[in-house]
Amino acid sequence: MAREVSRLGDCTCMGWATPSAKPTLEISSFSPSVVVSDPTQTSQSPGALREAHLAMFGDHDSVAYLPSDASATARACLEADFSGVISRGEELSVVIQALESIVAGGVYIDGVFGQAGVAFFSHARDIGADDGLSDREREILLQVARGRTAKEIARMLSISPKTVETYRYRAMNKLGLSGRGAVYDYAEGQAWLA
Repeated sequence: MAREVSRLGDCTCMGWATPSAKPTLEISSFSPSVVVSDPTQTSQSPGALREAHLAMFGDHDSVAYLPSDASATARACLEADFSGVISRGEELSVVIQALESIVAGGVYIDGVFGQAGVAFFSHARDIGADDGLSDREREILLQVARGRTAKEIARMLSISPKTVETYRYRAMNKLGLSGRGAVYDYAEGQAWLA
């Protein structure tokens, strides 16, 4: 994968495929903006793996590249502050799109891990229960405030982008909001982004 992604031009990738071995000097002196790993291939928890990578490489985004049946690990990765969870079954073009989204500051949750994402982000249900929004409307507004596109939200929640837009429109209408900036300001005022 590192070799294929390196062909894109604006990135340098290094592969390290032995989780039990120490990285080579070349890799350990590398300062990546993103580290892609498979936490199912190590005895460490996702949190411990992220901490080890932070100690090795400094500040970066962590991305889990997981088997499609590893939903529990996907959720543990999200709880450990990974910026994305991607299924190893995805096409390379989807992996690249996910990495681009993460580098741009987003969070990427592969559709096969949608339920893990919903469970992780479900704290939105507990926030602002008296605002007149349904749980789904609140959840979608939270993701809009975080800068996610309708397509990204749809993948995360395993619904269509059109359904996302419907919920977004309805929620914004209920709150009298217009535009992404107003959604962000509202979410920030409600401490949803804390």
